[in-house]
Amino acid sequence: MAQKEISAGNHDPQEYDFGRVDKQNREKLLIGRKQEMAERRMFAKQIVSSDAFLDMPLSAQALYFHLGMGADDDGFVNNPKKIQRMIGASDDDIKLLLIKHFVIMFESGLIVVKHWKINNYIPKDRYHETNYQEEKSLLETKENRAYALKDGSYTSCIQAVYRE
Repeated sequence: MAQKEISAGNHDPQEYDFGRVDKQNREKLLIGRKQEMAERRMFAKQIVSSDAFLDMPLSAQALYFHLGMGADDDGFVNNPKKIQRMIGASDDDIKLLLIKHFVIMFESGLIVVKHWKINNYIPKDRYHETNYQEEKSLLETKENRAYALKDGSYTSCIQAVYRE
């Protein structure tokens, strides 16, 4: 199969020029771009360069990054055990993230990345609210944009750390 050379004269202009794409196809292209953007996540240097973060073993650091990549647009992860197994992290790694307050775990097994709103900004036109409204209602956003448990929510959420 011959490779197609890309030059100014032999590409389909409708691939690149939204002005020449009809309305229906333009919407499809834009939706595709929105889905693409949802795949990108960021991590703030103030969090991942902190002594508290760098003092953790590399396996716990990797778990934090993978949890961040697997989170929804509000920072919630519904499959932390799967991610943990997928990268070969230990139970101690997840416990360390909990103890050092990099993540918050709920009784349901759901985890939220505490510094999600510090790490990520998602424009309103690309944001999809989490499905986990009950757990989200137990959180507040502090002035520094980190999640914290609301008063009275602490005991119901922390029990999952010690349950085995």
